Amino acid sequence: KVQSRFVFAGNLSRQPSMIGRPWRAATTLDASDTVMEQFFWVGVYPGITDEMRAYVVEVIHDFYRSL
Repeated sequence: KVQSRFVFAGNLSRQPSMIGRPWRAATTLDASDTVMEQFFWVGVYPGITDEMRAYVVEVIHDFYRSL
């Protein structure tokens, strides 16, 4: 009962659509790699209630307890 969707692709230089395309970066993309590989994004919605927020927290906790 928790909706999810991809929001962004992380380090765009590592996406298949970039193969063979020219691109440049002003600095290393180490931070982008870290975000892509190690972060978990929780979206927001202006109409979320305290009950909804508590449910999302409960689901995330239950998932990590099951690992």
